[in-house]
Amino acid sequence: MEDQRNWTDASYKTYSTPLALPFPVLVAPGRVIAQSVALSCAQAGAGAGAGAGAVAPEAESAPAGESIRIGEASGRVVPEITVGASTAPGDTPARTDWPHAAGVLVELIATDLRWPTALDRAVLDAGGGYLDVRIVASAPEEVSAVLASLPGMRVRRVGVFSAESHISEPDLWCALEAGVAEYGIGAELVGGTRAHFTELNRTHERMPAAEVSALAFSVTPQMHSVGREQIIESIGVQRTVVESARLIAQGRPLHIGPITLRARFNAVAPGEPVANSTDPRQAAEALAAWLISSVDALAGDGVQSLSYFESWGPRGLGPTGGAEPYPVSRALDWLIRLQGHRLLRVEGDLPENVRVIAATADSDPADLTLLVANLSDCEHEISFTVNNTGFLASTANNSVTKMARETVPGSVHDGPGGPESFDLTAGRFSSVIGAGSAIWCRTMGPRA
Repeated sequence: MEDQRNWTDASYKTYSTPLALPFPVLVAPGRVIAQSVALSCAQAGAGAGAGAGAVAPEAESAPAGESIRIGEASGRVVPEITVGASTAPGDTPARTDWPHAAGVLVELIATDLRWPTALDRAVLDAGGGYLDVRIVASAPEEVSAVLASLPGMRVRRVGVFSAESHISEPDLWCALEAGVAEYGIGAELVGGTRAHFTELNRTHERMPAAEVSALAFSVTPQMHSVGREQIIESIGVQRTVVESARLIAQGRPLHIGPITLRARFNAVAPGEPVANSTDPRQAAEALAAWLISSVDALAGDGVQSLSYFESWGPRGLGPTGGAEPYPVSRALDWLIRLQGHRLLRVEGDLPENVRVIAATADSDPADLTLLVANLSDCEHEISFTVNNTGFLASTANNSVTKMARETVPGSVHDGPGGPESFDLTAGRFSSVIGAGSAIWCRTMGPRA
């Protein structure tokens, strides 16, 4: 029995033969293959399932009139948000009005002679931002060749992974450490896997744990299914996966990404191409809601960065040729603005498939931002009450001086409780990925 939550799938499946045996497996006509599953059931005691990796189930719809409460700091922060380097053909488009992430993650396939071109394009994509370089190699000398090209570039992180196993093999890691020292590259070193979390879960004990100071893994919601339900259900499992990754990391930073709608390569059969790696739903309105929901799920203790999609192209933020960016770019821009902000507790039962990010800056507790994502197929009206003492202290006995919002679609209006309460309608709309909406609501208290 395979627990597909390792791939952020909310499902299980059985294999005809164990993974330890070679594949493909030849099954002769008439051969009988029998399988069985044994389950043990026991009554759960008080507090069962509340361990370090436990995740609360998705909440059901809130009763009419019940208010969602924005509470105190949760201990989480909005991680650093980056994008992947574009793999689309053509030249990097001018995007003065597009969001600019802090950096660009680029995978350099050292066995491909075109990797210098990919590096040059990534520098253009970064537009002055930093590079997060992930080297994919088969031999230590290939790692050294790539590192020799990095001095003089703004590189914040460097990782290395095997082209065959997709993890940070010891010999490649030693070459990485030696190369950054030789070429004076002052970057954080990242290990782990360029594939799914399952590879980290299976193989982390093989990695040089004492030397690997930060771990990485990628996420795609469509490893085993491409249906709408699969994409939405993956959000809840992303939180489960990041909790498990924290246990493996044991205090080391986590860098999650690339996070893409479809798989970038075939992690099961190395060298085999991936069919339909571009998803037309990249341009869908509801992907903005999915992005916000994903950040809410993955932003946890120890998560230092998240890298989504690509900077441009059909797998990125928008097409070339001067066309308008995809709706997801708007949500990315909102999240970039919130990097480093404290996440507040969201208390109460939200409607199913609705997520809320409530964030505030340490420098101004009266500046409260809500991102509301609705991935359900119906409209929801939600009442919010702000219980955060920092926000209330800054707005006491005063009306909110500014209510700025961008809705897709939606509406915000003051609630009956004054500046600390308001109502919000998260609208629905039809799209390929499903019905959903994403809303930016920013409430700012009076300035001194």
